Amino acid sequence: MAKNPKPKARGYGGLDDWFRKENWVNVQTGGPCGRPSAKKGKKPACRPAAVAAKLTKNQKSAAAKKKRAGAQNVKWPVTASGRRRKPKK
Repeated sequence: MAKNPKPKARGYGGLDDWFRKENWVNVQTGGPCGRPSAKKGKKPACRPAAVAAKLTKNQKSAAAKKKRAGAQNVKWPVTASGRRRKPKK
């Protein structure tokens, strides 16, 4: 059997690459996603900039409240690709 070649040193790729291309922003502030210290402050509700721009003011505040409410699924009205979800009946 032939030996597997040594894997090449990987730079950024996959999820890292996708995250950088999408330009993620904080839904409420519109600023960059993240917080200065992991121990201080509220956790931001982040989405790609294109998706965040499509959310209404009420949807943005609801997203931030849901994020702070606890570990539950956030039901976004817009998918990452920008497609609007149909409301559940």
